[in-house]
Amino acid sequence: MAKQEISKNELLELIDEQLKSGKSKKEIFRALTSQYGDQDRMAKLVALFPTEEDRKKYEILNSVLVYILLGLGLMKIVLVLSSTEQFTGLSYLFLLLLPALNILFAMEVKKMRASIYRILAVLTAMGFLRSLQHVQPDAYFLIDVFFVIVIIGLSLFLASKMFPNYGFTGPKKDAKGKYLV
Repeated sequence: MAKQEISKNELLELIDEQLKSGKSKKEIFRALTSQYGDQDRMAKLVALFPTEEDRKKYEILNSVLVYILLGLGLMKIVLVLSSTEQFTGLSYLFLLLLPALNILFAMEVKKMRASIYRILAVLTAMGFLRSLQHVQPDAYFLIDVFFVIVIIGLSLFLASKMFPNYGFTGPKKDAKGKYLV
Protein backbone atom coordinates (compact mmCIF):
# COMPACT_ATOMS: atom_id res chain seq x y z
CA MET A 1 0.00 0.00 0.00
CA ALA A 2 1.40 3.41 -1.01
CA LYS A 3 1.90 5.94 1.76
CA GLN A 4 0.04 9.25 1.54
CA GLU A 5 1.81 12.57 1.08
CA ILE A 6 1.31 15.45 3.50
CA SER A 7 3.06 18.78 3.97
CA LYS A 8 5.06 19.67 7.06
CA ASN A 9 2.61 22.42 8.06
CA GLU A 10 -0.35 20.04 7.73
CA LEU A 11 1.48 17.50 9.88
CA LEU A 12 2.28 20.11 12.53
CA GLU A 13 -1.38 21.14 12.69
CA LEU A 14 -2.50 17.52 12.85
CA ILE A 15 -0.07 16.68 15.66
CA ASP A 16 -1.09 19.78 17.63
CA GLU A 17 -4.80 18.96 17.27
CA GLN A 18 -4.30 15.35 18.32
CA LEU A 19 -2.26 16.32 21.37
CA LYS A 20 -4.95 18.80 22.39
CA SER A 21 -7.58 16.07 22.01
CA GLY A 22 -5.72 13.96 24.58
CA LYS A 23 -3.76 11.49 22.46
CA SER A 24 -0.27 10.57 23.62
CA LYS A 25 2.79 11.38 21.57
CA LYS A 26 3.47 7.65 21.10
CA GLU A 27 -0.04 7.05 19.76
CA ILE A 28 0.31 9.95 17.36
CA PHE A 29 3.75 8.77 16.24
CA ARG A 30 2.50 5.23 15.55
CA ALA A 31 -0.57 6.46 13.66
CA LEU A 32 1.36 8.94 11.53
CA THR A 33 4.13 6.46 10.76
CA SER A 34 1.64 3.82 9.65
CA GLN A 35 -0.28 6.31 7.52
CA TYR A 36 2.53 8.41 6.05
CA GLY A 37 5.71 6.36 6.63
CA ASP A 38 9.08 8.02 7.25
CA GLN A 39 9.77 7.34 10.93
CA ASP A 40 12.56 9.91 11.08
CA ARG A 41 10.36 12.74 9.86
CA MET A 42 7.43 11.78 12.08
CA ALA A 43 9.64 11.40 15.17
CA LYS A 44 11.19 14.80 14.59
CA LEU A 45 7.82 16.50 14.17
CA VAL A 46 6.04 14.77 17.07
CA ALA A 47 8.99 15.45 19.38
CA LEU A 48 8.72 19.19 18.67
CA PHE A 49 5.57 19.45 20.78
CA PRO A 50 5.19 19.33 24.55
CA THR A 51 2.52 17.10 26.00
CA GLU A 52 -0.72 18.90 26.79
CA GLU A 53 0.04 18.45 30.50
CA ASP A 54 3.48 20.07 30.14
CA ARG A 55 2.07 22.84 27.97
CA LYS A 56 -0.33 23.80 30.76
CA LYS A 57 2.21 23.25 33.54
CA TYR A 58 4.86 25.54 32.01
CA GLU A 59 2.61 28.03 30.24
CA ILE A 60 3.30 30.83 32.73
CA LEU A 61 7.09 30.44 32.59
CA ASN A 62 6.94 30.25 28.81
CA SER A 63 4.90 33.47 28.74
CA VAL A 64 7.46 35.16 31.00
CA LEU A 65 10.18 34.23 28.50
CA VAL A 66 8.06 35.54 25.60
CA TYR A 67 7.42 38.87 27.33
CA ILE A 68 11.09 39.29 28.29
CA LEU A 69 12.12 38.72 24.66
CA LEU A 70 9.45 41.11 23.37
CA GLY A 71 10.33 43.74 25.98
CA LEU A 72 14.02 43.57 25.23
CA GLY A 73 13.34 43.71 21.49
CA LEU A 74 11.17 46.79 21.86
CA MET A 75 13.67 48.40 24.22
CA LYS A 76 16.46 47.85 21.67
CA ILE A 77 14.32 49.42 18.94
CA VAL A 78 13.76 52.50 21.10
CA LEU A 79 17.48 52.72 21.85
CA VAL A 80 18.38 52.45 18.17
CA LEU A 81 15.77 55.03 17.13
CA SER A 82 16.88 57.45 19.86
CA SER A 83 20.50 57.35 18.71
CA THR A 84 19.99 57.79 14.96
CA GLU A 85 22.56 60.55 14.63
CA GLN A 86 25.36 58.06 15.33
CA PHE A 87 24.39 55.64 12.56
CA THR A 88 23.87 55.87 8.84
CA GLY A 89 22.28 53.74 6.13
CA LEU A 90 23.28 50.11 6.31
CA SER A 91 24.48 50.17 9.92
CA TYR A 92 21.10 51.61 10.96
CA LEU A 93 19.26 48.77 9.20
CA PHE A 94 21.57 46.20 10.78
CA LEU A 95 20.92 47.64 14.23
CA LEU A 96 17.17 47.31 13.66
CA LEU A 97 17.63 43.69 12.56
CA LEU A 98 18.95 42.68 15.99
CA PRO A 99 15.78 43.69 17.88
CA ALA A 100 13.73 41.99 15.17
CA LEU A 101 15.50 38.74 16.09
CA ASN A 102 14.29 39.12 19.69
CA ILE A 103 10.75 39.51 18.43
CA LEU A 104 11.12 36.54 16.06
CA PHE A 105 12.43 34.38 18.91
CA ALA A 106 9.51 35.50 21.10
CA MET A 107 7.03 34.40 18.42
CA GLU A 108 8.74 31.01 18.15
CA VAL A 109 8.86 30.52 21.93
CA LYS A 110 5.14 31.32 22.06
CA LYS A 111 4.51 28.33 19.76
CA MET A 112 6.23 26.04 22.33
CA ARG A 113 8.29 24.03 19.86
CA ALA A 114 11.32 22.11 21.14
CA SER A 115 13.82 23.29 18.56
CA ILE A 116 13.87 26.95 19.65
CA TYR A 117 14.75 26.77 23.36
CA ARG A 118 18.30 25.42 23.26
CA ILE A 119 19.15 27.51 20.20
CA LEU A 120 17.90 30.60 22.03
CA ALA A 121 20.10 29.82 25.04
CA VAL A 122 23.20 29.28 22.91
CA LEU A 123 22.66 32.39 20.76
CA THR A 124 21.96 34.53 23.84
CA ALA A 125 25.17 33.35 25.47
CA MET A 126 27.17 33.89 22.27
CA GLY A 127 25.70 37.37 21.77
CA PHE A 128 26.46 38.31 25.35
CA LEU A 129 30.04 37.06 25.15
CA ARG A 130 30.52 38.98 21.90
CA SER A 131 29.12 42.17 23.44
CA LEU A 132 31.52 41.92 26.40
CA GLN A 133 34.26 43.23 24.12
CA HIS A 134 32.59 46.63 23.81
CA VAL A 135 30.84 47.15 27.14
CA GLN A 136 31.71 49.36 30.06
CA PRO A 137 30.53 47.88 33.38
CA ASP A 138 27.69 50.09 34.65
CA ALA A 139 24.04 49.78 35.70
CA TYR A 140 22.90 48.98 32.15
CA PHE A 141 25.48 46.22 31.95
CA LEU A 142 24.19 44.67 35.19
CA ILE A 143 20.62 44.79 33.86
CA ASP A 144 21.81 43.13 30.66
CA VAL A 145 23.60 40.42 32.64
CA PHE A 146 20.43 39.80 34.64
CA PHE A 147 18.30 39.36 31.52
CA VAL A 148 20.90 37.18 29.81
CA ILE A 149 20.95 34.86 32.83
CA VAL A 150 17.14 34.78 32.96
CA ILE A 151 16.79 34.05 29.23
CA ILE A 152 19.43 31.32 29.24
CA GLY A 153 18.14 29.81 32.48
CA LEU A 154 14.48 29.83 31.44
CA SER A 155 15.27 28.52 27.97
CA LEU A 156 17.29 25.59 29.25
CA PHE A 157 14.87 24.87 32.08
CA LEU A 158 11.84 24.83 29.77
CA ALA A 159 13.71 22.75 27.19
CA SER A 160 14.65 20.12 29.76
CA LYS A 161 11.22 19.98 31.40
CA MET A 162 8.92 20.17 28.37
CA PHE A 163 11.15 18.27 25.95
CA PRO A 164 13.30 15.82 27.92
CA ASN A 165 13.67 13.56 24.88
CA TYR A 166 14.74 16.31 22.49
CA GLY A 167 18.37 17.35 22.14
CA PHE A 168 20.20 19.90 20.00
CA THR A 169 19.97 17.65 16.95
CA GLY A 170 16.40 16.41 17.37
CA PRO A 171 14.66 13.55 19.16
CA LYS A 172 16.82 11.27 21.25
CA LYS A 173 16.99 7.51 20.73
CA ASP A 174 17.02 4.70 23.28
CA ALA A 175 19.71 1.98 23.51
CA LYS A 176 17.98 0.00 20.76
CA GLY A 177 17.98 2.95 18.36
CA LYS A 178 14.25 3.69 18.65
CA TYR A 179 13.08 7.27 18.93
CA LEU A 180 11.97 8.54 22.34
CA VAL A 181 8.87 10.56 21.49
